Amino acid sequence: MFADPQGPATSATSNALLSSPARYSTTVSLARHHYERQIKDIQNHLVGGFPAREFLEKFLAISVKAKMPSSKGAFDNVPRPRRGAKFKETSMSGPLTDALNAEQDGIRRCPGYIFVNTGDREDGKYGSKPEISAYMEGSKETKADPGWQQIIVAIRLVDFACDKPAEGNRFLFDHLNKADQETAKIALGQQTYYATEICARQHRNFLFSIFVTPTHARFLRWDRAGVIISESFNYREEPEILCDFLWRFGHMSHEQRDDDTSVQWATKGEEELFKQAIKDHLILQLGKLSPSVLEVELKRHYVEGVVTKIPVQTSMRVQEIKQKDQANAREINASSRVRLKVSAKASAKGKQKEAESEEIQADEDFVTFDDHSVVEEYLVSHPVASPSSLVSSGTRGYWAVRARDKAVHFLKDAWRTDVEGMEVEGRILQKLAAKNVANIPMVLCWSDVGPVNDNEIIVNGSKVTGMFLLFCLFLSC
Repeated sequence: MFADPQGPATSATSNALLSSPARYSTTVSLARHHYERQIKDIQNHLVGGFPAREFLEKFLAISVKAKMPSSKGAFDNVPRPRRGAKFKETSMSGPLTDALNAEQDGIRRCPGYIFVNTGDREDGKYGSKPEISAYMEGSKETKADPGWQQIIVAIRLVDFACDKPAEGNRFLFDHLNKADQETAKIALGQQTYYATEICARQHRNFLFSIFVTPTHARFLRWDRAGVIISESFNYREEPEILCDFLWRFGHMSHEQRDDDTSVQWATKGEEELFKQAIKDHLILQLGKLSPSVLEVELKRHYVEGVVTKIPVQTSMRVQEIKQKDQANAREINASSRVRLKVSAKASAKGKQKEAESEEIQADEDFVTFDDHSVVEEYLVSHPVASPSSLVSSGTRGYWAVRARDKAVHFLKDAWRTDVEGMEVEGRILQKLAAKNVANIPMVLCWSDVGPVNDNEIIVNGSKVTGMFLLFCLFLSC
């Protein structure tokens, strides 16, 4: 069961899991540099020209029996430029937020979600903020925090794309003059940055956003392969398209939104267990610390109220072994995102104390396993490493606490290319360790993470899948 963002679930009604709030976002002074880098990363991983209605049928293909509130005149109160008068895009934010939150007979346009004008939030933490952000009703945070945002809405006076470019022109930017091109590039870079931050902070596989100008809008779908952009549509003349998007999204299940439903909120007791285990391990690594220093170090791994449980497949019973000396090998067939687990070794005052060790031998021959695997729960909070680019392996690293005995390991959560014949990281590390290669981290186990639904992510023609690796956590980590 999923927990409400305000704490552990206490009833059958629960909200989607939101996790890993950003506590280290880009400052204003660095924002432009980040946007320019994001444009370079994303521009070769972009697909445009997807008709808006087809976009809805493809990516929000659900059947909703309930009647959608009327869309007639839904966005008439959103201001537009008048000839000869100055116009700022910020003047659109409030009225558009109201329109997105509108109700009819007590039914929201986007049931279960609230839209917030985050562009004017002076919260002091985030140097860069979307104009409008959607959150689940009852969410703990409604600031510009990428750990909680569900949809982002960007508002600009100029569109960065052209659906029918002139001969020789590109889909992006070429329809604009030089000054507007620079503005449009920064706008797309901002959206890419927001999407990168959200996908890095939450347990999700993709994200929707909406790009709005004074008269037109586009839908965008972001994942590790890049971004798919719909054709623009006039939301003033065809408000039903935007309203249909909101209505469909509000009725999508966690699986249809591609939330990682294997991840759950920790209970208050489990959060206390995690906090204490991390404190103990810090003292074991760093020695006796003053309370203030210990608190600083603890914040590198723990955020109050944001501890989640991740299931890790830790061992399996061998079904078929081609050689007798392969009894301890570990091989898991590739299918989705991978998580990697590492055991915890620590030493105090020159003495090595092994919190856990599990010898893993590797062999060249292939080993298959049956379904009798052991799944254990690991508690994580603040990642010690997270991705800075959307189109990447999306690697996150956590100090992870095994719930049953407080053992502290290192959990690597990443995406990998799923190509037949390509060896995966876990097996390579096992082989190197078996050959006694120096400075190889001890891998306790590794596995692909089963897909949440039938959505596949393709990068450069190859399927991308999730994985985990669990490593020993040594004093030198």
